[in-house]
Amino acid sequence: MSKSTIRAQLKAETKTITQQLNALVKEKEDELLKAASLSDKVMYFLEAMPRSEVEEAMFRGYCNASITDKLKLRLKPYNITFNLADELGGDEEEDGNVYWKVYAFSDGKEACHIKFDGYYSSYDGSEMRSFFIVKPVTKQVIVFEKV
Repeated sequence: MSKSTIRAQLKAETKTITQQLNALVKEKEDELLKAASLSDKVMYFLEAMPRSEVEEAMFRGYCNASITDKLKLRLKPYNITFNLADELGGDEEEDGNVYWKVYAFSDGKEACHIKFDGYYSSYDGSEMRSFFIVKPVTKQVIVFEKV
């Protein structure tokens, strides 16, 4: 056998170090995700995305369907779905500077809520500051109305 044939056969029959490491990382990721809570899974997937894509998909009023579809595709193997639960403000001047959205995530067994917090200004438009886990809490509020 010539050297080139052995080299070609070796290359064809073995994975590169990068491929081996990627396979090990994927195996460990699957193991950790299997044992993780829903909120930990969702935060893991969101933090793995570029911040600009998270902002586009989850915060801006004109959601980019391709980015949202990419997130849904990533969540699908874990049976995780989400929908908009509540929001305040928006991408228009009359909406004020307070701007946030809360999404409800579910895997059929657990539910969690993630708040995407930001602001709107007429100079910059809307910008997401952060996102974090929240829980719904019922509060009694007293307001004073004109009689």
